[in-house]
Amino acid sequence: MMKVRTARMVVLFAALAAYAAPSTAQVFTGRIDVTIVDATGAVLPGVTVELAGPQNATAVSDAGGEAHFLNLATGTYTVSAKLTGFNDYMNNRVIVGAGTSVPLKVALAIGGVAAQVDVTSDSPVVDIKKSTVATNVSLEELQNIPSSRDPWVVMQTVPGIIVDRVNVGGAESGQQSNYQAKGASGSENTWNMDGIPITDMAATGATPTYYDIDMFQEAKVTAPISTATTGPRSAARS
Repeated sequence: MMKVRTARMVVLFAALAAYAAPSTAQVFTGRIDVTIVDATGAVLPGVTVELAGPQNATAVSDAGGEAHFLNLATGTYTVSAKLTGFNDYMNNRVIVGAGTSVPLKVALAIGGVAAQVDVTSDSPVVDIKKSTVATNVSLEELQNIPSSRDPWVVMQTVPGIIVDRVNVGGAESGQQSNYQAKGASGSENTWNMDGIPITDMAATGATPTYYDIDMFQEAKVTAPISTATTGPRSAARS
């Protein structure tokens, strides 16, 4: 996991090219943590869990009924689970965002092996392990929200961030906006692209360049839950 200096807000952007080769050293990936139980709530080891989507993978649940899929490219996945003597399970709406951990509880009922349970609702996206508040902006939102097209406009949609101007019709897109989160100074902000820190060394807290919004797969803005800091923080997407 990549270490960075103490920061109050971290702004991360993921380019399309990054998803060709996910890496544990980069922080723009996500994960799915599957827990499999039976109808009584007892854990089920030995269940074959298959993942299909931007990446394909197969795992077998361990003694605790758990299967973990790490370093996943962002996108929508289908998760299926099979065990002889139980109904099959399938959920085709498991959404993985950058830097997110998706907990997925799978309940298998006793039945014929030909039966199948299809889950149509979205998977849970609340990550109870995180100590930060993060907002992921999807490719669809970046492309279709009727606003000016730059990262600072994206920040205006995130609760708790104050941006010093309103970019009407792209009139302010030729210069960087000043912004703050939870009382932190602008010099404490950091920028990352595909997990690599790119904060401008000559203007601490600023980005070193301007962007074509069409190059991004996803944008993520992260701020800590509390402004109190006791040591270096780490910014990660996986």
